[in-house]
Amino acid sequence: MKQEQKVAENRHARMSCTAVGLAGLCCLLLMSGCSKAPDRGLDDTSPPALRCTSPFDGEQSVQAESCVMAVFDEPIDTTAMCSCAMSVQADGVGIGGDIAVNTDTLLFTPHHSLAYSTCYRVILADGISDLWGNSIEQPDTFSFTTEPAPQGCDRHSLTVINPNGG
Repeated sequence: MKQEQKVAENRHARMSCTAVGLAGLCCLLLMSGCSKAPDRGLDDTSPPALRCTSPFDGEQSVQAESCVMAVFDEPIDTTAMCSCAMSVQADGVGIGGDIAVNTDTLLFTPHHSLAYSTCYRVILADGISDLWGNSIEQPDTFSFTTEPAPQGCDRHSLTVINPNGG
């Protein structure tokens, strides 16, 4: 799949985190390019594998109001999940946010908008396990870069013009 097509599909799939519930986001993401999860049966001995992410690895110009999502190829054990399961970092420093888990999906919602023109690294911790106790053995990572600041918006300067000329 061409990079431009993948970017267009992921942009279409990504919506405001506050406007759409986790189930809606999962459905949109799954329809935008993630393949169907394999049926592993009762004798599963494989750890969960990362199936797709939003934003995708290497994506550029991601909206600053975005959430971060990781979808695995099978249900993950929510009872063994800790807040360290997924972290989002800029320049090696973690950003604050909430993690929601729903079946096979981790959703990170930042407490504040992401910074413009910033590279973020997402780390999925080792120890994430499936319902059969199979844990991923090494952390999985992906990165993305946020959009540049809108033209004409300079948060650091303010010019006051007095209409009376003074």
